[in-house]
Amino acid sequence: MEGGGAAGLPIGSGLIEAGHKHVLEARLKISGAAWLPSNAETVAQLRVLRSNDRWSELWPLAP
Repeated sequence: MEGGGAAGLPIGSGLIEAGHKHVLEARLKISGAAWLPSNAETVAQLRVLRSNDRWSELWPLAP
């Protein structure tokens, strides 16, 4: 695979930056929003789970 690492995964930063913009910035940069670092980290983790179709793994652990 051209441009891929040993595991066949892309190694360029373009995909990472696009994912960051799509998954995190869209939520954290809402106009008028202010985030505590700990809350922003929690939201980031939840959005990554959702974007990777892993939400069902987390949901049973919710209180």
